[in-house]
Amino acid sequence: MTEIKIKPIIEGNVSGELIISNKPLSLLYGIDMNGIVRDIESDIYGEVISGKVLFIPKVKGSTVGCYYLYKLKKVGKSPACFLVKEPDEILVTGCIISNIPLYIVNEIPIKYNRKRVEIDARKGILIVRNS
Repeated sequence: MTEIKIKPIIEGNVSGELIISNKPLSLLYGIDMNGIVRDIESDIYGEVISGKVLFIPKVKGSTVGCYYLYKLKKVGKSPACFLVKEPDEILVTGCIISNIPLYIVNEIPIKYNRKRVEIDARKGILIVRNS
């Protein structure tokens, strides 16, 4: 088990599979309504991110992305949680109106991609399960 310190913006206890991207992701055109990454510049193109704990360095694109994230949440296809290096107004607003937990984290090693993780909001930690 590994623990990584995280800083809450929107708290929530979450568990699920961790998906790691090292590139910014567009919320508006980067994810389709099935929760699949369609941003061709993304290193996680084609990945299903609905219900997952998603790490991205930051978002890119239009301010309309926050409403698109809300729509994804309404149809049950949004990520369960966002972990980001650089939060911005688009992502923060989208997570607030969609009630999606959002945390700041400096880095997550790629070796943890697809691992089962848990967020303990009270302690401010991301727990990576090694099995």
